[in-house]
Amino acid sequence: MGNPAVSMVRVSPTGKYVSWLAPVDTIMNIHIAPVDDLLSSRVITTSTVRDITSYFWAPNERDIYFFSDENGNEAFSPYAASVDSGETRSLYDVASNARAIPQGVTSRRPDELLIGVNDRDPQYFDLVRINTVTGETVEIIENPGYQSWIMDEDLVPRAGQRAADEGGTEIVTMNGDIITTAPAEDSLSTYGIGFSNDGQTFFMLDSRNRETTAVTAIDLDTKVLTVIAENPRVDIIDVERAPDTGEVLIVKTDYLKPEWRSTGDDLVDELAWLSERLGSTAELMNWTEDRQQAVVYSDRSDQPGTYFLFDRDALTLTELFKTRPALADYDLAIMHPRVIESRDGLELVSYLTLPVGSDSNRDGVPDETVPLVLLVHGGPWERDSYGYNSTVQHLANRGYGVLTVNFRGSTGLGKSFRRAAVGEFGGKMHDDLLDAVDWAISEGVTDPDTVAIMGASYGGYAALVGASMTPDRFACAVDLVGPTNLIDLVESFPSYWGAYLEDTWYAYIGDPRVEADRAHMLSRSPITHAASVNIPIIVFQGATDPRVLKNQSDNFVATLKRIGTPVTYIVYPDEGHGFGRPANFESFYALTEQFLSVCLGGRAEPLGDILERSSAQIEEGANLISGVISE
Repeated sequence: MGNPAVSMVRVSPTGKYVSWLAPVDTIMNIHIAPVDDLLSSRVITTSTVRDITSYFWAPNERDIYFFSDENGNEAFSPYAASVDSGETRSLYDVASNARAIPQGVTSRRPDELLIGVNDRDPQYFDLVRINTVTGETVEIIENPGYQSWIMDEDLVPRAGQRAADEGGTEIVTMNGDIITTAPAEDSLSTYGIGFSNDGQTFFMLDSRNRETTAVTAIDLDTKVLTVIAENPRVDIIDVERAPDTGEVLIVKTDYLKPEWRSTGDDLVDELAWLSERLGSTAELMNWTEDRQQAVVYSDRSDQPGTYFLFDRDALTLTELFKTRPALADYDLAIMHPRVIESRDGLELVSYLTLPVGSDSNRDGVPDETVPLVLLVHGGPWERDSYGYNSTVQHLANRGYGVLTVNFRGSTGLGKSFRRAAVGEFGGKMHDDLLDAVDWAISEGVTDPDTVAIMGASYGGYAALVGASMTPDRFACAVDLVGPTNLIDLVESFPSYWGAYLEDTWYAYIGDPRVEADRAHMLSRSPITHAASVNIPIIVFQGATDPRVLKNQSDNFVATLKRIGTPVTYIVYPDEGHGFGRPANFESFYALTEQFLSVCLGGRAEPLGDILERSSAQIEEGANLISGVISE
C-alpha cells in the first residue's frame, strides 16, 4: 500500500523531457529525464514530509510548478522547481489563513503563471499574475463575486461564473454582459470551458434542456448555440482542445469503461490505433505544444498502469514506465463491470472484484460465497470507474470481494440520476447501496452476515449511516473522515465554498438556516442514531481537516463511549481530509485489515513497526484491533 514507483508522467512542451512523480525515501517528488535517456533522471524537488501530488510544466520549460499545503490544511501555496538547478522557490507569499489555486499558463506568455488568491476576501479568489523569471507579481483584478474565472489564451480574464439572483448560475463578461445562464438543476453540470483563440466562440459543458452533459459552443456575435458533441446515455466529462484554435478536438465519456472519441476528422485514426493496441481505457495525459507527441496511460483492472510515449507522425508507442513494476508478475484480481437495478428502477453502474482463485471460470461469480466489503466513493459528486485500484486490490488480496457502486448522485451518468439524490443523503442514496448488497447476496457472491461497509468522506458518512441507521445489514464499518452531523458539516465549510452552497449542499442536503431543513438534516445524521450502533466500528480522522472538522468524529465517538458501544478511534495530528504522508496511508490500511480480519475473517499482515513510523494516535479501542496491544 505504499506509493507507486511512478505516477503522473508528463512530456515537456517541446518534447525534450519526460517528468514524473516517484518516491524519495517514500515521499513523492518530481523527477525529470531527457525523453531519449530515462536512465539519466534527476529529482528536482526535495519534499521530505508530504507527497507532492500534482504538478504542471511552465510553457518556457524552465520550471515545473506545483502547489503544496502544510499538514493537510488545504492552505496551498505555489512553488516552482527549476529544471536546470533543481532549486525550489516559493512564487507567492500566501497568508496563513488563505490559499492559492492555479488559474492558467499559456505559451503566449511563457514566463507567467496566473493564480487565484483569497487573502483579501476568504470567499472569493482575486487574480494574481506572477512572472516566474523575474519574481514580479501583479494583482490584475479583484473578484467581484465570481465562483470561477474564464481566461483567454493570453491569460486575460474574459468572463466569470457567478450565482444568479434567482438561483442557478450565470456566465458574464468582464463588463457585466450575460453570455448565458443555467438553472439550479444544471449548475453542477453546466460551466464554461473557454474561448476560441479568436475570441468569437465560447465553449461549454452543458446539460441545459437535455438529460446528459454535452459540449456546446455559443457564437458571441449571434448568440447561436451549437452542439459539438453529445452522448444520449452518459455525460461528456472531459475535452481536449486544439492549442492553435481553441476548438474542441476530442471528448471523454465513461459508462462501464472510459472512452475518448474525436469530434471531427482530427485524431480519428490515431484514437482507433491506440484503442486497438491498448484497449478503450487508454488515457491521453498531455501533449507537446506541437501536438506531435503525447503521454498515454494504459489502465487495466488486473494490472498496474503503464505509461507510453505516443508519436503521432510515426504512429509508434514507446513504453516509459509501469506504475508498480513489483506487481507485474503477480495475478491480480479482475474487476467486473455490472449494472444493478435499484428498487425504483435506476441503473447503478457498479464494479465487482473477487479474490484471485475464488472464481475458477472468471465469470464474476465465486465458486463459494466470500465475505464482501462495500466500498463507497466520496464526494458524493464523484464516481467509481473501471481500472486498477490499489484499495480494491488490497482488500481482494486479503480475501474479500469488493463491490463499488455508483449510487444516485454520482456524476457522469446524467442529470436525472444525479438529481435523484436531492434530499436523499442517508435516504435513497443509502437504499441504492443496500440494493447492491442484496444483488450480491442473490447472485451468490456473499452471505447476509459477512458484509462490511467502508469509505472516506461521503463514503465515510455512508459507513456511519450503515452502522447507525441499518446496523442489521452490516457486520462492521470503516469510516475515514466521514461527517457525523450534517448541520455542523455545512455550517463549518471553508469560506471559499460559500459561492457554491446554494445549488449544491443546500439543495441536496438542506439549508441549516431553515428550521424544517435542520430537522431533516439531523434525521439523516449518524450522530442522531448513534445509540443504534451495535456492530464493530473503526473511525479515522485527520486533526487538521478543514472540511470535516475533528469535532465531528470526537462527538460521535464520545457518544458511543458514553452509551457503552465499543469503538476504535484513530487520529492523525498531521493530516487533513485524507493522507499526505505515505506512512500514515500505510498505517490506515494496516489497521483496517486488522479490524476486518476480526470482523470478517480475512488475512492480515503483522503490523510490524508501521504505527511507530506513522503519526497514528489510537485514542479509543486499541484492544479491539487484532495485532494492537492496549496499554
